[in-house]
Amino acid sequence: MHTYNHEAIARYITGEMSGAELQAFEATLQQDISLQESVAQYREVLDTLQYKLEPDEKQQALSQTLRAMNEEYFRDNKVKVMPMRHYWKYISGIAAAAIVFFIIWLQPWQQDLYKEYGQIQMVAAAERGTDTDTLLQEAAVLFNRGDLVGAQKYLREATAQAPENQLTAFYYAVTLIATHDLTQARQLLTAIYNGSSVVKYDAAFFMALSYLKEKQYEDTRSWLEKIPAGTSRYAAAQELLKKI
Repeated sequence: MHTYNHEAIARYITGEMSGAELQAFEATLQQDISLQESVAQYREVLDTLQYKLEPDEKQQALSQTLRAMNEEYFRDNKVKVMPMRHYWKYISGIAAAAIVFFIIWLQPWQQDLYKEYGQIQMVAAAERGTDTDTLLQEAAVLFNRGDLVGAQKYLREATAQAPENQLTAFYYAVTLIATHDLTQARQLLTAIYNGSSVVKYDAAFFMALSYLKEKQYEDTRSWLEKIPAGTSRYAAAQELLKKI
């Protein structure tokens, strides 16, 4: 008997499972008949709800399905006796429908989590007349306006001129996450985390956010758990751990 819960099955069907977790699930699926049956039931519910419709249509389809279930099994407020196999199918269908509903509306919520916890202001360097400082001043103005794309070109150049400056590299990595260049962002953040910079745990936090953006929740949790108590990002990391 498989140990996957409703959420895991729904995530698999909707394509949100990836990496080692996906491989393990599919390996179990090939051998476990009960898991195959559960997946088949969930696919049936997804088809019924027409999961790929536009958002308003999704909600309407879900409401109609649940209403139909209610009318079929609770018409006239009378208890309807059902064979156990039908009862289990009904309960499974309701559970799947509820999970699908939350998945439909959870996706924008997860995006809001990234926006909520990804808010950060760039501290501008003091002007000393160097080219790098000028670049950082320009970058800071755009960064703090929320124009991370515009800030990125200045930070890219500043990082190239002073690769040892981990604070600059950190802000550059933040802009790379915003523009979905996650591979390069993670390379920079990993180097910062492995060093002794004052933004070591900021790097770990934004590494977690980079995985949150891709809905890779295990990696998100792993990086959040690297942030120790007493550091500036600890409270936010603990909050986010409870929300994913």
